[in-house]
Amino acid sequence: MKADAGAHAESHAHDQTEQIFVVVGTFYDQTRTYQAGDYVSREPGTNPIAGSTTGATVLVVYTP
Repeated sequence: MKADAGAHAESHAHDQTEQIFVVVGTFYDQTRTYQAGDYVSREPGTNPIAGSTTGATVLVVYTP
């Protein structure tokens, strides 16, 4: 997924585990800002915010 600089998503939930790997740029949630090479996994039903102030390319994988 490509996120343009300033992109933002309000709190939302997913029915599956969400795994995110930051390939390029920075990507944030309500907890911290992730840099290229960082990985985060979220359990189903969590309600994160998400976005990027600088722009980012992230690999997002959803698994049951």
